[in-house]
Amino acid sequence: MLQLVAAALRRGERGVILTSEPPAILLRQANSLKLCLDDAVRSGQLIVLEDHPRIAASVRKQGGFVLAGALRDAAPEAGFVVLD
Repeated sequence: MLQLVAAALRRGERGVILTSEPPAILLRQANSLKLCLDDAVRSGQLIVLEDHPRIAASVRKQGGFVLAGALRDAAPEAGFVVLD
């Protein structure tokens, strides 16, 4: 997944990642794969959000497409949304 995100960022796309891990850990994992996402986060090209238990419960009730739609509404300039 991180390789796909990095490729999209290189093409100039903007995006959002919702992850169950703290964003710092996700960014460290990317760095360990030689995929530096830090600059994209600093510039606002990439937004990394940490999941919350309430979000997981909502996704179970309503489905992932509802969450993806809400993230797209919050960041309409995003070319991609990743639910990790």
